[in-house]
Amino acid sequence: MKIKEIIKQPEGNWEQELQQELDQESLFMIVMSKLHEYRLIEWTIKDKLNSPKQKFTLTKRCLSFCLLVKNK
Repeated sequence: MKIKEIIKQPEGNWEQELQQELDQESLFMIVMSKLHEYRLIEWTIKDKLNSPKQKFTLTKRCLSFCLLVKNK
């Protein structure tokens, strides 16, 4: 699955699919950090970013952005 298709998914395990697509954990964290910086995702464990139990949730801002992109 292509990266653009993965991040357009509003639900599901898109972070795992994205990590598999990138196939490099450090690059994955760089991308996720940028998404967080732009307030498109939030970390579920805010004080332990490198926790193996860490998950990500999409923000309302991200969902709005996805709707804008989808409607173009």
